[in-house]
Amino acid sequence: MIRGRVKKLLIPRYRLVCVVHLGQLVDQCVHVASRCLWDSSHDNFVACEFQNQSLYAVCTVYAVYRE
Repeated sequence: MIRGRVKKLLIPRYRLVCVVHLGQLVDQCVHVASRCLWDSSHDNFVACEFQNQSLYAVCTVYAVYRE
């Protein structure tokens, strides 16, 4: 659903990658990290977090330029 909404922006020549991490909150700590090889002048990403009393969600959308 997230990837579909971002695709509606009609960003030409970009490949979209969407990653979502979901989990239950039970007195633990979670760190989400990523590494990518890309061209920092064209490629970009955005990350959003959600949390309530029982679960967490972290979504990262990468936009990688295609030639």
